[in-house]
Amino acid sequence: MVRPRALGPCLLLLLACDRETDETIAKLQERVASLDQALDEGTKTCETNTSAASERVGRLETQVASLEADKVALSQKAMELEEEVAGLQAKLESLSLELATKGGGALPEEGARTIGVPECDSYLSYFSECIDEKLPEAARESSREALDSTIDAWKEAAGTPEGREALATACKTARDTMKEICG
Repeated sequence: MVRPRALGPCLLLLLACDRETDETIAKLQERVASLDQALDEGTKTCETNTSAASERVGRLETQVASLEADKVALSQKAMELEEEVAGLQAKLESLSLELATKGGGALPEEGARTIGVPECDSYLSYFSECIDEKLPEAARESSREALDSTIDAWKEAAGTPEGREALATACKTARDTMKEICG
């Protein structure tokens, strides 16, 4: 049996517990509301960042596509230029051959002593080297003068196809003789 006197302190205790529970519940509800708000803000930030990232990815994909198109265009241009260079090289070879067969001879190197007849040009190069490297200093100047006179005469002779043919034979013989002298 319950005593009426004991019921009073129990009711007071129950009321005190209910008040603490209500305060705890109110605090928990405030905390939940605060967390909901933070979650909403985080979601909005995430959505904003995702949208910005998607836009950036779109711009980058456009740039990549443009760069790939540029790469293809540059590759095509490079191929065209390679073909053009090959064509120009073939034309240069053709013109050089035509020049050699029409009496112009090979194109001389800059500063070289040449007359346009390959056998003679070879001899002149060999003899010039021999003068500079094998002959004594005292004989070099007179040998150079003789070589210059020879070049002038040979250039005149190389003006005709017959002269070029005769010079080719003579220069080959002269070079063979120079090999014996210059070593």
